[in-house]
Amino acid sequence: MGIPLLCYKVLVRTEASGALVALAFMIPNQKERFALPPRRGDGDRREVRASDRLLEAHLVSIREIERLTGLDLLPRVDQGAVKEAVASEL
Repeated sequence: MGIPLLCYKVLVRTEASGALVALAFMIPNQKERFALPPRRGDGDRREVRASDRLLEAHLVSIREIERLTGLDLLPRVDQGAVKEAVASEL
């Protein structure tokens, strides 16, 4: 069995208005030392900002993940704006 080159995660939530908000990430599956958020109570926010930057750098559209995987990740969602948008556009 091969090791995947990329890992992905799609997060979707429904706001009180009924609108969907989505985040999709595609992160290279490689051995690197990524900064992790501090444990509760540490108070050092520098590592959190580094991990935020890592995620921001790997934001993609849900459509891009579907294109690469051949999956329909949100079959009941309108094919429009939610699947095409990248989080910065939502």
